[in-house]
Amino acid sequence: MANATGTERLKPLIIHHSARPRAFKNVFISKLPVLWRANKKAWMTSSIFDEWYIEHAIPAIENVNKKHNMANRVMVITDNASSHSKHLCTVSDDVKLCFLPPNVTSLIQPLDQGVIALFKRYYLRFTMQQMANAMDRDKDLTAPAFWKSYTIKDEIANISRACNSVPESALNGVWRNIWPDIVNDFKDFDAASDVKAIVKLGKEIRGDEGFQELQENDVVELLDSMDEPLTAEAALEIAEMAKENDDDEESTENPAQAKKEMTIPKLKNFMQNINAAIECAIQDDHGMERSMQVGDALWRAASTYSNLLENMVMAQQQRTITSFFRPLTPPGSARVSVPAELDLWTLCVVEAGSSGMAGWEIGITVAAQLRRLTQNARY
Repeated sequence: MANATGTERLKPLIIHHSARPRAFKNVFISKLPVLWRANKKAWMTSSIFDEWYIEHAIPAIENVNKKHNMANRVMVITDNASSHSKHLCTVSDDVKLCFLPPNVTSLIQPLDQGVIALFKRYYLRFTMQQMANAMDRDKDLTAPAFWKSYTIKDEIANISRACNSVPESALNGVWRNIWPDIVNDFKDFDAASDVKAIVKLGKEIRGDEGFQELQENDVVELLDSMDEPLTAEAALEIAEMAKENDDDEESTENPAQAKKEMTIPKLKNFMQNINAAIECAIQDDHGMERSMQVGDALWRAASTYSNLLENMVMAQQQRTITSFFRPLTPPGSARVSVPAELDLWTLCVVEAGSSGMAGWEIGITVAAQLRRLTQNARY
């Protein structure tokens, strides 16, 4: 979902067979770059759409308008699928849901004018790139072995990348059939270039003759097949996969406590890799301006981790005030235990005034007086 100017877009919603696949072990679902929902058929239902529209779409739209100091008067356009509940038209006075007439989606529904097809090309391209990179790292890896290791987690990453790669100009340009006045200069989609890039990536994949013989029409046919209605055979296959997913569920329905952790050594290693990548660009690219632009972009992208590393290092260096005081053991006597009722103030005073048993007694007396003086103090 995106606005007409193309400047704002919402997280994609993914509906899967399993609420918590095994690939999500040690992953917080709320931290995914997508909204995750599940049912046995992996279909959109009215309950899922209602929840998405009321709890995610409307609040997100209101936040955007508030951020830009705009009036909260919005129309949301959608098709008339049976899962899109008509009662949602009345849930908000400011955000109005408008349903397109039947059989016009392919003609005027903005995202159907090229954005969805562009997303699919990006997704296929990123997936092929992931396979090629994996085979470069592991010379023994085959295409079947890669697909066996390819999980829903990888799919989510590529879906998110593909959605974010759709340019604002494309999200704006597809409104030309329904609202031409809002459209800026848009030069249409270059599907042919995207297909050529996918074919080139396919030919880089080793160990599978099918990829070496990949042609542009094969890619076009594959992309077109994604628009075909679900067949009975495919529906049965999905049902079987849903049964298998019962065994893949985590033992608890609550998100597992993530064992992943960004430690100082890991963050330092990450920032070192960023520095190495920037240095490589500067050294090897004859276009200095271009390499500097890439370096600046990498630094901006990594700034969150850079700040996190700085804060973690500072926190590690800061010692608590109690760490400056050694345990008290008066000369020639057994260790004196500190009364349990003494707080941080007491420990400070006792340690500062203790030079033998007399110091301990003086410290206790002064501490008691300080306690009485500070009992009614406001902080």
